[in-house]
Amino acid sequence: MLLVTLTGCGKKKMDPLVEKKQEDYEKVTHSTAEVKRGDFPNKLTLTIGMEEITVTDYKFEERTIGELTARVVSEENAYIVPTAVAYVKEGDHVNVGDVMVEATIQNADKDLQEAEKNVNDLALELEHNRNLMEIDPDLGLSDVIRSGEEQLALARTRLRELQDQKTGVSLVAKEEGTVTFVDKALRDYGILDTYNPMVKITSGSGKYTVVTDDPYPFREGEVFPAYANDNVYDFKLAEIVDLGSGSKQLRLEPVSDISGLPDSQKLDMVVEKAPYKDVVYVNKNAVVRTENHAWVYIVDENGYREAREVVLGDTIEDSQIIESGLEGGEVISVE
Repeated sequence: MLLVTLTGCGKKKMDPLVEKKQEDYEKVTHSTAEVKRGDFPNKLTLTIGMEEITVTDYKFEERTIGELTARVVSEENAYIVPTAVAYVKEGDHVNVGDVMVEATIQNADKDLQEAEKNVNDLALELEHNRNLMEIDPDLGLSDVIRSGEEQLALARTRLRELQDQKTGVSLVAKEEGTVTFVDKALRDYGILDTYNPMVKITSGSGKYTVVTDDPYPFREGEVFPAYANDNVYDFKLAEIVDLGSGSKQLRLEPVSDISGLPDSQKLDMVVEKAPYKDVVYVNKNAVVRTENHAWVYIVDENGYREAREVVLGDTIEDSQIIESGLEGGEVISVE
């Protein structure tokens, strides 16, 4: 007899089936654009800048400041520290001879102000007495006037001495240019530094240049617009220098007033070339590139994409010219 033992399952409580959660279907959408066909403007943008840029550092010499302190500060005020005043800020245009920074000593400035006031007071008093003598010569003010003249002469001598004491403690521009640096401690607190530059001046030759190998037929005398800081300036092509192998250097002169531009400022000069005729073009972000190939994704009416290989022409700013592979009117994905 064969004894078979069966394990029953009818009485065992089964775990309920876990219901699979169904994810909501989301259709992938793409940003699209239409392939354009027609005439397309052709612009060449060149970045021009001033040649032979130099930067000059200006600082106070320790010896100069020491001599200033020695001849101005008395023994009882021997520990007074000279300070400075900056008359320029970054971006300012300076000419030769402009005072940019002046070292000052409080007592010296106070004495100078008092001497100037004394000269003015004595001059006014002398003028007053002279006017009285003209009105009434019998007042007998001749000695008073003579004494006033002597006092005024002495006061003017003293004033010149105090003014001479301040000579040689200024930073004076030795060339025309643009202020590109002012020491922060000087600017904010009047602190002198005899080790590091207080001011830096950037200067150029006044001639702007750029090198290009574009085949555009440049002609001397042509005027082109150039853009910087949302402003437009006109530049005339003064000279074309052939560098060989198709490259050339363009030397330009400003026609507009550019006195507000730093010498180090770069500008984008725009050359309007003959427009492209009857070309196909797309947003350059729609083109996918590899080392040897390029393609775009055509999007059909159902939103599906299909890759299509294309041959590229010139890239003009945000647009890409397509030489073959598209006819115009297609809808493509732009990523």
